[in-house]
Amino acid sequence: MKSLLKMAALAAGVAFMPMAAHAQAAAAPAAAAVNTGVAVVNLDAAVTNSAAYKAAITQIQTTYKAQITAFQTRQTAIQSELTPLRTEIETLQRNPQRPKRRSRQRSTPSRRVDKPRRMSCSA
Repeated sequence: MKSLLKMAALAAGVAFMPMAAHAQAAAAPAAAAVNTGVAVVNLDAAVTNSAAYKAAITQIQTTYKAQITAFQTRQTAIQSELTPLRTEIETLQRNPQRPKRRSRQRSTPSRRVDKPRRMSCSA
């Protein structure tokens, strides 16, 4: 019962408070929160700059050096194959004329089977 009376008295006091005083009272806790010295942590930067992380990266690069080199070599080969195609596509997009035909090169010869022909002999 006492808490109900206290809440009613508090509500009545807030209702009769002038607007400027009410705004000032509401701004006070917000200002106090700004000045309390809240810390911010960047976990990614903390992990990246740690000595353990740097040692682990060095160990991984040493252990998997052959696989990393093979991957980089393959990546370079793929990029060298795709670069002319990309420039051709970009050129065609800038100049939307009829593209010139490219000759198709087959890696394996075609296995075309000729149909038997009828030969007629006239005497």
